[in-house]
Parts: sequence; C-alpha cells; structure tokens
Amino acid sequence: MRLLFAAFLCCLFGMSMKAQDDFAPVGAVWHYHQNAENAEGSFGYLKATVVADSMANNLDCKLIELERFDPFNGFVELGTELLCMDSSKVYWQVGGELWCLYDFAAETGDSWVLSDSKSLVMQVDSTGYQVVNNIELKVLFTSMDGEAEGISFSGQFAEKLGWNQFLFPVFDEQWLGPLRCYQDDQIGFYNTGAAPSCEYDSFEGVTSNAQVEGAKSLQIFPTLASDRLHFTIPELSEQTIVQVLDVNGRVVRTKQFLDQSGRQTLTLRGLPMGSYFLRLFGPDGEPIVEKFIVQR
Repeated sequence: MRLLFAAFLCCLFGMSMKAQDDFAPVGAVWHYHQNAENAEGSFGYLKATVVADSMANNLDCKLIELERFDPFNGFVELGTELLCMDSSKVYWQVGGELWCLYDFAAETGDSWVLSDSKSLVMQVDSTGYQVVNNIELKVLFTSMDGEAEGISFSGQFAEKLGWNQFLFPVFDEQWLGPLRCYQDDQIGFYNTGAAPSCEYDSFEGVTSNAQVEGAKSLQIFPTLASDRLHFTIPELSEQTIVQVLDVNGRVVRTKQFLDQSGRQTLTLRGLPMGSYFLRLFGPDGEPIVEKFIVQR
C-alpha cells in the first residue's frame, strides 16, 4: 500500500512539472524585439497580451491585443488577433480562414497543414524539451513546405511560448523577434536573455553609458518626477546642451549649461504626464540618455 501511495505521489509530482495544455491564458504577455519602421538603427518592442476569452467556429478562443513601441514612432496600437484551441492544436483566425499554427502532440516526422489556401505544410524535424522556471515544455523544431514567398514561420516552437520569433507567421519580410519575455500565472516571469529587459529600446541601447567611451555615469532623480528633475554628471564640457525628448523622439525642452558640473536641475512644468528621455552630450560628442516619467 505504501509503495502504491509513493508511486502515486511521484506521478503527481511529475505531472506538476509538465506544462498545462492551456495555451495563451488570459493575462499572458509576450514581448518581442522589433525594428522601427522608416528609422534605420532604431528599435523597440512588440507586446502581445491575452485580454479575454472568446468563441469562434465552435472553438475556445483568446482575444490578443498587439501594440508596439520604438523611440522614433512612439506607441502604436496594432489591433487584435484571435487564437483558438482544439486539444493540442492552436489555430489563428486570419482572412476568414483558420491557420493551424501549432500541434504540440506532433512528433518527429509528423506534419500538419498550416494554411489550405496557401498550400503550406509544417514539418516536424525533431523534438525536445525546454525547462522554464522548473516547468518542462515540449519543443518542436520545424520547417515549412510550400510556396511561402514573403512568409516566415519555422524554427523552434515551444509549449506555452509559441514560435521563438513571434506568436504568428510574419508576412512581407517584416521581421520580428526574437522573443524577449513571457509571463503567465503558471510559468511566472521568463526572460529569454535576448535583451537586457522586456521593454529595452534603442534609446537605451545606442546611448548606454557603458557604450560611451570615456563618458561618466549620468544619474537622474527622481525617475518619477513632478515639477523638477535633478541630474548629476561628474564631468561636463564648457558648454553642454541638455534636452528632454518625448516618446516620439521630439525635443520638448532644452537647456544650456556653461562650465558646470555636479547636480543640475530642469523644470518640468507644462509637460504632460507620460514617459520622457533626458539627453545630453558628453565631452566626446556622444549622447547619453536616461528615461524618466512625469507623474502628478
């Protein structure tokens, strides 16, 4: 009897370490890298959030909101998409057709039809497992067969996470990815390591203090500011221009400092609440940028 009970506990414990079948639960969030449109060298992120349960074609579905951000274009709402589930399969409703994006019951050598209208088939080249926060996720390594000109959707598919480049196929070579972060109530928070943070952007990447040779650390406080923003930099040139930029990259405030160092102050009166960037140029002409938020 004790042996049977012990076996039951082992089985139960093993099951707890497997991913549940629920793909895209309400509240799940993905962050992906994305390059800015019409702004070479500028990048930000695309965020996908499951906001509600739904029904379509007699299937349980999830409504997903998409938005992107980059310093050049600011925040852009991209609308909603619908993902539907049927056992181990995940479908995407697009253009009046259901595309079968994932089949996590598939094994090496199996295949499934991605799109009937475009005659696209997914082939499973091999399978494996990935452990995320002590939860074991099945991984499919896939390739796509068919006339797929302008469509990208192959590589690594993981339970819960989906494709490691984007949740959906990418059209017209508008390349996204890789996946930066994922979060839901079962797995918790997972950072893939593809970026320093989920919402990392080119303002931070291009102007990181560590990348500015010879630059001194720029410190700002408070990062949640109301009427004044203080900043400290040990070394300023004889003439230093300090700028405040909004999320669209527009300069909304400028102040000139002459032969000064140490703690400085900028007034923020008149600026609407929201996210901003403080930018100044070091002795070698390289920009140094830090982010702050105006909140009242």
